[in-house]
Amino acid sequence: MREYRFLAWLADLLDSKSKGDHKNEFHRHLKWLLEQGENRQPQIFCPYCGERLVSLFALYRDYREEKVFDFRHAYCRDCFRDKCHPSTIRGEAFLFSFFGRELNSWERPLAIDLFKEVFGLQGRFTRRKAFDFFADPDKQVPSSVILPATMH
Repeated sequence: MREYRFLAWLADLLDSKSKGDHKNEFHRHLKWLLEQGENRQPQIFCPYCGERLVSLFALYRDYREEKVFDFRHAYCRDCFRDKCHPSTIRGEAFLFSFFGRELNSWERPLAIDLFKEVFGLQGRFTRRKAFDFFADPDKQVPSSVILPATMH
C-alpha cells in the first residue's frame, strides 16, 4: 500500500514502452496486481445499520477548502446517503488505487489502518499476506455490485 504510487507509475511506464498488446510476464503481473486492488470485497458490516458491508468512507472540504478524508468512519452506501450531506461530503470507495493519491504524512497511516480493518487484514501486511489477499477470488466484489470510484 505504501508503494502503490510507484507501482502505478511503473505500470504506466511499461504501457508507454510496450507495442500493442505485447507485454512481458512482469508487465502482465503488475497490471493484474493493480487490477486486483480494484475489486476487493470489504469484510466488515456497516457500524450504523449492521446489515450491509461497508463500501465508502468520507471525503469533505475543511474550513481552509482543503480535501480531508475521514478515516475513522466506514459506511454502507445507504447509511452514507442518510448521514452525509452530498453538497459538502463525497463518498470514496475502498479501492486500492486510492493510495495513488498524494496523501499527507499523517493521512497515509490512518488510511492504511482503515483499509486493513475493512478488509480484515490483521497485523503487518507482509508479502505473503498480500499474495493471499490479492489472489483469493472470494474477496472480489461480484460484478453486479462494483461501485464507482466516487459518489456525488
